Amino acid sequence: MNIPKLRLRPAEPARRGAGPNISTDDFAALLGGLEGGIRRFHTGEEVTGYVVRVEPEIAYLDLGGKSEGMLALTPEGARGAAGEGKAGEEGPKRPAVGDRVTAYVVAIHGEQVRLAYKIGRSKDNIDQLVQAHEGDIPVTGRVVAVNKGGYEIDLGGARGFCPHSQMDLHFVEKPEIWLERELEFRISEIREGGRNIVLSRRALLEEEEAKKREQTLVHLREGAILPGKITNLRPFGAFVDLGGIEGLVHVSELSHERVEDPAQLVQLGQEVQVQVLAIEDGGRRISLSMKSLLADPWTDVEERFPVGTRLPGKVVRLQPFGAFVQLAPGVDGLIHVSALSPGRRISHPKDVVKEGQTLEVVITAVDEARQRISLELADSSPLTAAGGGPTLEVGAQLTGIVDRVEKFGVFVKLAPGVTGLIPRSELDVPADREPRNLFPKGSEVQVKLIEVDEARNRYTLSRRSLREDEERSSMQGFLASSGSGGGEGAGMGTLGDLLRAKLQQRKG
Repeated sequence: MNIPKLRLRPAEPARRGAGPNISTDDFAALLGGLEGGIRRFHTGEEVTGYVVRVEPEIAYLDLGGKSEGMLALTPEGARGAAGEGKAGEEGPKRPAVGDRVTAYVVAIHGEQVRLAYKIGRSKDNIDQLVQAHEGDIPVTGRVVAVNKGGYEIDLGGARGFCPHSQMDLHFVEKPEIWLERELEFRISEIREGGRNIVLSRRALLEEEEAKKREQTLVHLREGAILPGKITNLRPFGAFVDLGGIEGLVHVSELSHERVEDPAQLVQLGQEVQVQVLAIEDGGRRISLSMKSLLADPWTDVEERFPVGTRLPGKVVRLQPFGAFVQLAPGVDGLIHVSALSPGRRISHPKDVVKEGQTLEVVITAVDEARQRISLELADSSPLTAAGGGPTLEVGAQLTGIVDRVEKFGVFVKLAPGVTGLIPRSELDVPADREPRNLFPKGSEVQVKLIEVDEARNRYTLSRRSLREDEERSSMQGFLASSGSGGGEGAGMGTLGDLLRAKLQQRKG
């Protein structure tokens, strides 16, 4: 089998290191179009070759298979190379010998092939426009007018028309934004000798989207982190273009904060990073998140908001059971309805506070695992006293209100913002009795403070210790009175009587 070789003309001999570097893919592409040693082309085909000679207005390309391409280098023939030609420029940079160039076939004469980067911006170009239509070659034009039906496009000596629906992938609210801009189009129709040319920019955009979609599908999977652009905002979330594929960031996934309106956080056209949460319906429904890529505001919340901290907060929402107050973005605390108005009963938090109001609050409890923070109004909390905490000492006898009962003990509220625990072993009740029945919520109870852990804001209480103190006090009182009135025998007899009486009292 005779395999044709790329030719370099003698007029421009190849220099060491300057010749074309043919990859395996390039070589396979060259062989693919060969038929009997001659490569066949068709109008509109996109081809790639290597520059073998450059003249003032033409560059000659070796296309393989004994075929040679002639690429016009004049502004009219060269303007519009993808990503290079712009309004007011003279087209792409002149190629040099050995450069790899991609262009379109606009005409074929034997083994000689006429090439162009793009069609458009040349005078007397009707023939080229016809060829562009037949070969699906993009054309370049300038938007010169907007009317009810669409846009008038100057194709460099010819006039074309692009309907509104064919200008973009989405509805354009302000059509005038395209005026005086040079854009690429696909010719949909060309009639009456070029006097009636219908264009579509959307066709090209859809082709680009299809290519992007294929590339995006390679990386699309649950958990993947991808770049995207905000394309649409709705009350329930933001749509993001991932590259030919669109997904939705639900309003709850925009931020750790509560977001009422997505437009308050993001805007159209904004570049964002998102994480894929779910892919459903064969890729037609994609759920995304921006929140998952942000730091969790509840991390180390116990250290950042220790019990006893006084700070301002904004009321962000009201519920029948209390008012939620924002302490930091994504961190809300709750003032229970019972703590909103000490001294009087209210039916709903809205009776005393309103959303958006700023309050001075004190943190009374933090549960990082359950993401809960309990608050009280600063003016009613004893934690706002000097030193920022209660002045309670071990051994103090206190009266409190039962807050809740657990298997391991009973929580007793000693004062607003101060709650202690009576462990099960310190309740001083028979083992077969249920504490929940003996200590109903809201009931008053007498306790003794037996341990204080100020660093962790923990107060350990005891009823057993309180009873023992009372018995010890009674015994000491009896001994004191016995010692002053008689001998040892009488004293012991009286003590025995006292102990029997106490025993009978406990049995009763």
